Amino acid sequence: MPKILLALFLHFVLILAGVMVIDTDVTAGKKMEIERLIDNSNHHASFALVEELKRQGVIEIDKPTALERFHARMNQNGSYTWNGVGAYMPGPKSITKTNVFVGWKYIDFQQWHNTYDLTMTMNGALIQETNFTDMGPGSILRASLIVNGTTYELPPKVMTGPCLVAVAYVDDPGISPRVGRQLIPVISVQELRF
Repeated sequence: MPKILLALFLHFVLILAGVMVIDTDVTAGKKMEIERLIDNSNHHASFALVEELKRQGVIEIDKPTALERFHARMNQNGSYTWNGVGAYMPGPKSITKTNVFVGWKYIDFQQWHNTYDLTMTMNGALIQETNFTDMGPGSILRASLIVNGTTYELPPKVMTGPCLVAVAYVDDPGISPRVGRQLIPVISVQELRF
């Protein structure tokens, strides 16, 4: 009897370890897919310029059109639908089972030459800018996202011109409740296309 119990215990431990490895792989794949989706949608949005100013040689984003382009690409490439507030709701073919929350920041023609510390905070269902500090010359964007008191440091990005920044966050269930939730913070910085 003790051998059977030991064998069952070891079998359970191996299954749990296998689930944890699979969950880690699924989380990594999901993060790559969300990063690709946000980056592609932000790239599509970066072409939305104010046409009258563009003809005069001034580069300025048309933010309502840019967001419409972002929403369209999220739906086209990921089957996510904009809820009108601050999140994209998943469809049956979406990579996540829960909403993808997104907040934006525009860094204009006069700002992009400097280095900034950007802090975005998730308040309820919205990701909003809570701090934007100029750190002097350098064209580097350092961003962090605060969710429920936890700060996620996002990878620094180099700015090569005026750009649209998108910060996204997903809190998706894991394969098993024992391995926890899949928390995915991402950032995309896309130079305006003219």
